[in-house]
Amino acid sequence: MDALEFTSSIVKTLAWPIIVLVIVFLLKKPITQLLLSISKFKYNNLEMDFGKELNKIEETLEKQSIEQTTLNNTISTINKEKENEVLSLAEIHPSAAISVVWTMIEKEIANTIKRLAISPDYPPYNSTLKNINLLKDNKYIDTITYELLNEFRHLRNKVTHAHSEGEQITYKEAVKYYELSIKLINQLRDIKR
Repeated sequence: MDALEFTSSIVKTLAWPIIVLVIVFLLKKPITQLLLSISKFKYNNLEMDFGKELNKIEETLEKQSIEQTTLNNTISTINKEKENEVLSLAEIHPSAAISVVWTMIEKEIANTIKRLAISPDYPPYNSTLKNINLLKDNKYIDTITYELLNEFRHLRNKVTHAHSEGEQITYKEAVKYYELSIKLINQLRDIKR
């Protein structure tokens, strides 16, 4: 095999992969937008519909007779800087916004435990699950609120750990998770000793 035949075989072998790379490069933005708009994902036995789960949480909150207000009214107890951070992040990376919102919920759970003084340990050192259980065991939250907190935690875990399977949520879903979490945070802030 001489140099010309060798070069010819390399060109034949690499032609299709190069064409595919060029197409992906040219269509990078539309493909990215398509992937970011996916809100339902199925891989083998794993299936997730983030929007459906958020709707279930919203229905539960409504059944609990939590005051239904707009985001602008409920946000009054939340730092505006944090709100802007979450909404800006949701535009760029909705999954990351979910993690930031969950951190807000975790912080409020720990603050509630501190305010009620029901933990023998320093609340931020406890796991969030332990703090949630302390609130329920001491009858500061009912079963519905307990389940809601765990559902928020479950959704955050799904989003955070689903990156390897390509799970993506939309901006609207991230904003809805945020809005619902504000209602839950306000509910935690209203707990009195």
